[in-house]
Amino acid sequence: MLLALATLACGGDDEATPTPTPTDTSSPTATVEASATPTATPQLAPPVAAASITTNDLNVRSGPDLRWPVVGMLQTGDEVQIAGRDVDGEWLAIPEAGWVFYDTEWMDVDLPLLSLPVLNEAQVIGPMQPTGVTTGIPAIDAFVDLVLASDLDAIEAAAVTFETSCATNPGGAGGPPVCPTGVEDGTSIEVFPVATCEIGHTTTEDLPVNVELAFTGLLGPEELRLYAVFESSESNSDLYPRGTWTLVFADSAGLGRAFFLDGDGNLVQLWLGCNNAAPLMLTDDLDPARWVLRPVTPEALRPAP
Repeated sequence: MLLALATLACGGDDEATPTPTPTDTSSPTATVEASATPTATPQLAPPVAAASITTNDLNVRSGPDLRWPVVGMLQTGDEVQIAGRDVDGEWLAIPEAGWVFYDTEWMDVDLPLLSLPVLNEAQVIGPMQPTGVTTGIPAIDAFVDLVLASDLDAIEAAAVTFETSCATNPGGAGGPPVCPTGVEDGTSIEVFPVATCEIGHTTTEDLPVNVELAFTGLLGPEELRLYAVFESSESNSDLYPRGTWTLVFADSAGLGRAFFLDGDGNLVQLWLGCNNAAPLMLTDDLDPARWVLRPVTPEALRPAP
């Protein structure tokens, strides 16, 4: 897989208590228009049970694993709906919010655990960013506007292509681009990095097709919505640059797309996903200081520290 998951501490008063997130005064703060309200994705997994929380500082994560980022917290006395569980029965899904670790000492559920339906992470997606949200970074905000407007021509024009030697047998994902039919090994060709289930390259001739795929869902054309923005990891390479920022969007089914931008707001890599839910497109070692625009805290939850 192209990107690993974020690893963050878990909460709950019987676990390690989450450390409050330090304020990063060097990073711009996202702003939202006063009238804006978050728009949730379709409720893919409806509630089937209810839970009463009996512990403090219980983390709710965007997926059923400690590696997923915290999207909110629960406190003693909070009442939440439950949509199902993971296959191992270790995590419970809160509709349109996220996942909470299951422990009988931390919550009372009104149905037996094994009677709950088994869900996967793609069936529970939290709300997208509200209309009008900005990061305060002009280069990012300008590109977000292009995506929200589905301006495919402008996005294609913002893509930075480069020349590199192709290979007839590149040796799997992560290597040099495959030589087009009839092109000799070692020939210099102009390409752009695009990933689906595996990372690779597209030629400049096929770049418009790949940009269009970013706006195509299971049922046809899609209008993407913004999920989160963060500083890209330092694992840049000449063949597969990650740039300065990663912008994660989602289609109407909650499936993600990631756009990698350089410091000037140019597109340096596109990740179309592999039927991944948007939270799965967050990168490795995503510490709090790297957030530019955190995922929205669902209304059912208290904000994470």
